[in-house]
Amino acid sequence: MKNTIFIGLLLIGINSFAQTTQFEKPRYLKHATLLCPIDITKSYSKEGLIGANTSTVSIIEKNSFEEKTDLEGKLVKLPKVLKDTILVKNILIDNGSAFNVVQQIGSFSIIKFWKLSESSGKGLLKTLNSKFKTDTISKSELIVEKNYANLKITGLLAENQNEVIDLSKSYYIVPTKTLINNSTEFENKSGLWNIGLLVLPVKIRPFSTESGQFDFTSGFSVGTTFAWTVHHNWKTNFSHSFLVYGGISSYKADESKIKEFREDYTIATFSPALGWMFEKNNVQLGLLVGIDFPAGNLQQKWVYRNQPWFGIGIGIALFKINSDEQTKSGENK
Repeated sequence: MKNTIFIGLLLIGINSFAQTTQFEKPRYLKHATLLCPIDITKSYSKEGLIGANTSTVSIIEKNSFEEKTDLEGKLVKLPKVLKDTILVKNILIDNGSAFNVVQQIGSFSIIKFWKLSESSGKGLLKTLNSKFKTDTISKSELIVEKNYANLKITGLLAENQNEVIDLSKSYYIVPTKTLINNSTEFENKSGLWNIGLLVLPVKIRPFSTESGQFDFTSGFSVGTTFAWTVHHNWKTNFSHSFLVYGGISSYKADESKIKEFREDYTIATFSPALGWMFEKNNVQLGLLVGIDFPAGNLQQKWVYRNQPWFGIGIGIALFKINSDEQTKSGENK
């Protein structure tokens, strides 16, 4: 019961940390950075978060003197105690890993890396899971107490005597100035919905209700996309998404397309489609499969009735639909 209450208070405290930091968006390391592991479970100790982490953080005192004027107007030297924070156990983490800043304490920041995906774990994630069978608190304490001098660090993975440690499971303290210089802010687009505008310059129609009808349809096709971002690479700002498209198309109908003799004329169709979209810097390229629905009785006589078309679309992202939780968490990939 006590452990449950403590974990609950810890989670509330960590959530409150996020509200006190100047870093609103997640960040990722541009350069390899020395980070000091810290046990976040000691946040509510009487010594404070930094003072209680004696295995990795040291608070040293420096004696100096300052001159002051006494009651008689004479200058006297009085002892002055200066305290300084020293990070005594550091790990060199390579660049390219994403993290959140969860708290700022004076000139220091506490960060938490995003969890490792199986691809970045290079097949070692199963080993990690087998090593950590205890609760979250024990995991954190276990990682902090490791002797990092004997570990081989690769990305966020550490190996020592056939043991694999996931370094993303711990918290780290780093000078805020170093953090700003060695990392950059970005928007996590994974799992976000966005609305965009897409133009299809050409449609390919390989099927029809009559043989021999293979056509490249030119004309005007424009519509709105509603897309869900499946993956976002924050290093290159490249993402790919599943999309739903709805638009209006216009094309020239002739007697070979509507199976009756009449003069050519331009008609409009409703064109729903599904597809896959690639995006970088809000510029989109989509691959789509859809069906056109002409209005009125023309639909009954059209050679492409209920037959799909394939298209390539070019568009722009207008705005994204997201929550704060979606933009502040994710996986290192």
